[in-house]
Amino acid sequence: DILPTYNLKNLAIVTSFYHGERTEEIFRFVYGNEFKLSFFFCDIPLDELNRKSEMDSLISFRETFFGVKAGDIDNIYLRLVQNHPYYNGEIFNFNDNNYY
Repeated sequence: DILPTYNLKNLAIVTSFYHGERTEEIFRFVYGNEFKLSFFFCDIPLDELNRKSEMDSLISFRETFFGVKAGDIDNIYLRLVQNHPYYNGEIFNFNDNNYY
């Protein structure tokens, strides 16, 4: 909601190095070609457990959004709240007041 309100077209994304590949793929998918995206990564060591977790998350992202067009924010949001366990209530139930 912030981007259209302020007519932002250039975004700087900062995250840890080991989140880099997944972060870049997700941001490019969500924002499509309408935005200039710059990525900056903090050099944090990546161990094998984190590497596997990141790859599993990236595969899950690709499976969840398969068939949705990059930049189609309405369908991206719909798929997110229907299929992603962090947003559809499987893991967090935002309707009960115990998630804080």
